[in-house]
Amino acid sequence: MNTKNADLGIQFLLDNYDNYRLRVDYDFDGETIDIEVLNLETNQSTVFDGSDIFRQVHEFFNRPEKRYSISLANGKNFSGSPEDVARWYCIQEHIKLFIEPEGSQPVLMAQFDNKDTCTHIAYLENGQYDIESAYRFFFFEYLLEVNNPDYSIAEIQ
Repeated sequence: MNTKNADLGIQFLLDNYDNYRLRVDYDFDGETIDIEVLNLETNQSTVFDGSDIFRQVHEFFNRPEKRYSISLANGKNFSGSPEDVARWYCIQEHIKLFIEPEGSQPVLMAQFDNKDTCTHIAYLENGQYDIESAYRFFFFEYLLEVNNPDYSIAEIQ
């Protein structure tokens, strides 16, 4: 299928050849085909199905970032990316995030309200040791999952 989005996907891969590779793996025993785009900087891959692969590449790299709005019980409001919302919430509530090594997989820990103990939030994926990843995991693993009457979160995009 030759569409404008497929053409844009092809052009993206050509323009970003130094950073991304399209890789196709055939498993003849299991009769499967894995098509993935490999990010050479982070060594992470995104797997796509076999239909109209270039359209999928274009849509994946050009999808709009979801934005969220958080409202605290004290009337304060903020909106932004998941990382921005988590960062703002941590500042408001005096929460400190820590990335602790634990075997081969690091752990995201949070220290709430200057207490002496830390709470396990999530295991981080391999290679995600930066603070932006920590805020993203805190948002999705804690803020969206915990039923807390002190705040409400809504997706705005």
